[in-house]
Amino acid sequence: FTLGGAYAFNDMFSVSFGLRYVDASRELDVSAAMIDLADPSNPVPLAVNAEEEGNGWGGIFGINIAAHDTLNIGLRYETETNIDLAETV
Repeated sequence: FTLGGAYAFNDMFSVSFGLRYVDASRELDVSAAMIDLADPSNPVPLAVNAEEEGNGWGGIFGINIAAHDTLNIGLRYETETNIDLAETV
């Protein structure tokens, strides 16, 4: 989700800013079988199931320069969004 705005100082220069919320999830399902070398006819099943969720906030900043009627220069910077995923129960 992103929310932002912009402000024009004059016809040539303007700036923009925004705030971004990121919601993330990751799921892991793994299964395998362990074989006993002494008795290979009786494999032991192994399973791992995990789910992680997290969220984070980041910023967006920009500047726009309308140098001429046919030349427009825009620069944008997005901050890194740190998301700490935590295992859910």
